Amino acid sequence: MPVYSNQAGLDRSLESLRGAHGRFTVVIVDDGSAETISAPRQLRDDIPVSLLQLEKNRGIAGALNHGLRRILAEGFDYIARLDAGDTAAPERFARQVEFLETNPGCAVVSSFVDFVDANQVPLFRFRAPCEHSRIMQRLRLNNCLVHSGSMIRADALREVGLYREDMRVTEDYELFLRLAHRYTLAVIPQLPGRPSANGETDFLTRQVTVAAQNRSPGAQAKTLAHELAHILLHARGFENRHRAEVEAESVAFLVCHSFGLDSMDYSLGYVSGWSSGSTDQVLATARAVQQCAAQILGTPEVSAGEKVA
Repeated sequence: MPVYSNQAGLDRSLESLRGAHGRFTVVIVDDGSAETISAPRQLRDDIPVSLLQLEKNRGIAGALNHGLRRILAEGFDYIARLDAGDTAAPERFARQVEFLETNPGCAVVSSFVDFVDANQVPLFRFRAPCEHSRIMQRLRLNNCLVHSGSMIRADALREVGLYREDMRVTEDYELFLRLAHRYTLAVIPQLPGRPSANGETDFLTRQVTVAAQNRSPGAQAKTLAHELAHILLHARGFENRHRAEVEAESVAFLVCHSFGLDSMDYSLGYVSGWSSGSTDQVLATARAVQQCAAQILGTPEVSAGEKVA
């Protein structure tokens, strides 16, 4: 984690790591800050902190390489990036380690990233392509991987080398391209969601969260069917969000209908909104929707005759 004259941002990042899953070491590189930078010796008993300080400012690539030389010398297997001021979801590191463990040909796994303003108010969620072939298509145009949300295999860095310090702005982009010539790159897919969303899907763990507060059992069942459809149909990610939402809600409608639940009013508006009124797009999803609904049917336990809103 490089830091330059940003103690408050560093403190925010470290606080987010206190609740992170798993055991790891935090390596901070003070890039010649004009003000004194401090950090605790550990965040928890199993999270030691190492603060390295450069006498002069070398820029982000120089600071990163300074930290990486220490990390590689100590024999770590994986390196998670985080910039001072950024925060990490508690499960991020564990998920990325699991992915790299099960995909030995992958050098970098990144993630979707939530961007916030200076007051930590959510602005938007950045969603990158998830499969190597699609990532490579995008990398020909621009860097589609968020550096601060990525984890890198240490052996891959030992093979291709560290950041180029003459790339003052695009050090991550250049490294990703170098790694992509010998390894695959990936992004863990995760559906964007807001705290007020009815449901959210985590593709990596195949877990679904359904909001229950002030919602009937039938409405919860419909949301569950919608999110399960995402798991079954879009587990490898999707390029067309509109079609994905049309498919998931169409599955939910069929599942509800089979149990006597009327979700027509809600589902029709939802599907129409995501399909932009395109009848062709709705019809094109019919076969996949029918097959997916057949896989889910029988799972929800709800009473017949209830109207879902």
